[in-house]
Amino acid sequence: MTILEHFGEPGSFIPTNVDEYFALQLAKRFDDVENARRYAAYTRRFSQEQLLSVYQEALGGSRSQAAARFHSSFTQL
Repeated sequence: MTILEHFGEPGSFIPTNVDEYFALQLAKRFDDVENARRYAAYTRRFSQEQLLSVYQEALGGSRSQAAARFHSSFTQL
């Protein structure tokens, strides 16, 4: 058992590599940790630079809708 598994909540997303850790940090920035696996899927399709660009765009406007704007950017591709 890793230290993350020991302290993580059951069923919580536990990153296993750098990209998944990056995805978890994005999810935390949006207060959207329950969708961390979805962010991890984005890291398999897009570079960190692309994700950060979309992140910056998503922050424009209402903060409460930032995560939804981030996700909708990928449904349009």
